[in-house]
Amino acid sequence: MSSNIETRPPMRTNGGNGRSRRSGAVAALLSFLFPGLGQAYLGQRRTALAFAMPILGLIALGALALSARGAAFRVLDPTVSLGLIVLIVVVGIWWIAAVWHAWQGGWHSGTASLAVVVLLILTVGAADAWGAVQMWRVRTASQQIFTGNPLDATPPPPTPSPSPTPPGETPNPAATPTQRPPDYNDPSDDPNEPEPSIEPGATPSFDITHIDSDNDGLLNVLLVGLDWQPGRTSKRTDTILVVSANSETGEVLMFSFPRDIARFELYEGGIYNGKINTFAGFANRNPELFPEGGMRALAYQVGFLLGAPIDYYASVNMPGFMSVVEIVGGITVNSTRDINDANLQFYLEPGRHRLNAADALRFVRTRKGSGGDFGRAERQQEVLAALRKELLKPENLAKMPEIVEALSQVINTDFPPGQIDQLVLLADQVEEEPSRSWVFKNPEWAIHLPARETNGRSVIFLKMDKLAQLSIDLFGSKSLYHGRPLPEGGIPELP
Repeated sequence: MSSNIETRPPMRTNGGNGRSRRSGAVAALLSFLFPGLGQAYLGQRRTALAFAMPILGLIALGALALSARGAAFRVLDPTVSLGLIVLIVVVGIWWIAAVWHAWQGGWHSGTASLAVVVLLILTVGAADAWGAVQMWRVRTASQQIFTGNPLDATPPPPTPSPSPTPPGETPNPAATPTQRPPDYNDPSDDPNEPEPSIEPGATPSFDITHIDSDNDGLLNVLLVGLDWQPGRTSKRTDTILVVSANSETGEVLMFSFPRDIARFELYEGGIYNGKINTFAGFANRNPELFPEGGMRALAYQVGFLLGAPIDYYASVNMPGFMSVVEIVGGITVNSTRDINDANLQFYLEPGRHRLNAADALRFVRTRKGSGGDFGRAERQQEVLAALRKELLKPENLAKMPEIVEALSQVINTDFPPGQIDQLVLLADQVEEEPSRSWVFKNPEWAIHLPARETNGRSVIFLKMDKLAQLSIDLFGSKSLYHGRPLPEGGIPELP
């Protein structure tokens, strides 16, 4: 006797082996949206939790990690990014397993249901592969941050001269295309400045290259702003700051070395007959004299002058950061002074302004109404802090590979990759105002002679006796000048 009744698999019960009466295709779609949803739809509560809990745990751990200050920048650690690549692949496999399991546990017939689950699995696989590739891009770019040479003089690409911003008008952040500020005669490109050279001089009383400062309780970091102009043989360190964090007292000290400091004793002996902003480039071009490289040589030199060994350096290529500002769509700054710079075709009234990439570069380069070189250094810090805020906005997370690739052309450091978050926290402390700060400019810390006495050069000479005494007062027995005769503080003999 025939029957027209359709036979379906029995509803699965807890611990049963039969398929559910519910659609396997629907269950697969639900687990495609989130692992475990399809199993819950089929009534498999324990299995649903088993698929969902690992993903929920990862989401919770990720949110906790991102809530810590500076933790987001750990992705720049190549080891961390490699771990994330592995995690992305594992999560993708887990997600695919959840989709396939949900489909198998439901009722399905014909090829349409199979086509649905295959399409869902291919979509998960494609998304997972895309995520792994993007994180690989981040890893590849971040390796350049910790290994590249920031002193390579790469000229900016030629662009048309931008239209000037009319006096009294705020720069338009939406202006397109973003154009590079015009080249101009930088005041530091003094035609009377001789080609840097090393002259004979006294041998230093200590060798800073062999001093172990790992356990002295001080974290001394050299922060450098690099600039490039046509005609230069290398980038110049136009901003030189030292940030010193004392782990015992919690104090954060900041020291600024003006770029016009000239004729100073070298850490390996002799006298450098040039400005300090050209020393790193000079060392980079003369590896037979400075095999440690230009940036490490500058770190040794600045530590030698300050009497405090530099643990790590971090440099920022200021013209190159335009590309990062372009990616995030501009930055917001607060100008405390009126700026009217005809050379840079840049005019800005006091107040908060949204700047595009080209005007952000004008903002950090101008010296008009800016408080001199230290005022420019303060604006550079403000711009970098504003850029950091933009980078951490949720809408910019999707641009992470492009941002890190751009940053790899802008930032370089010998800071340990696994401690990059500590460097960010140190930058936060500087932004929030250091405990105390000094600018080694004339007349208190340096001597400035009339141009007629320096062959037309615009230079200053450090009062090394005062600087050495400050080092002893601040760092005590940890100062390299402690227990040694103070250096002379007079005007050096001019060539």
